[in-house]
Amino acid sequence: MNKKLTTYLIMLLLIFSLVLTTAAAPFYANSNSSAASKKLVRLTIDNRDDKILYLTLRSPGNFYWLRAPGDTITTFTVARDEYSYWLYGCGLVDTGTFDLTRNMKLINPVCGGNAKSANSNPGAVDLSNNLKLVRVSIINETGERSKMILTGPSTHVLFLDANETGSYTLGKGTYNVKFHACGVWNTREFETYKNAKLVLKCAK
Repeated sequence: MNKKLTTYLIMLLLIFSLVLTTAAAPFYANSNSSAASKKLVRLTIDNRDDKILYLTLRSPGNFYWLRAPGDTITTFTVARDEYSYWLYGCGLVDTGTFDLTRNMKLINPVCGGNAKSANSNPGAVDLSNNLKLVRVSIINETGERSKMILTGPSTHVLFLDANETGSYTLGKGTYNVKFHACGVWNTREFETYKNAKLVLKCAK
């Protein structure tokens, strides 16, 4: 194999390795020059659920799109700043602000649980307070199998057989419930909180 061909193959391998490394990167960041000169802080996401957690951070000079796979602890380095955030996990979306002028740890417990350890750590945030889930019951008293469409903090399509009671974990808040029974679509409003119950009945 001649020297030129060997050099060419080595260059191809280096480019291929770079592409793989970039594709595996867990976040996208965009900072202007002034932000890049700021001090950096460490943001750790302890995702204890088995589903991916997504987080975007935005400030006048910085933007980050972060992705934390399930059952992992992932650490990111970001510019020190105060950020508006968009958070998606457990089927729910939350928005607000994070003060990232110091190191922070976000703990996402198994959906429907909580992270009690965060209470003793001043730099930790229990995301179950942001992504609020509650256990509720829906009782089908229509006398037939019913299809339900719930829209609100999250969207769900559910089915219940006649006289069946279903137990579900839903985002806390107000839902518009459409259910088909007795040959027509019926509409109800359902306020979800811990142990809330919704009874489905045919319109009289």
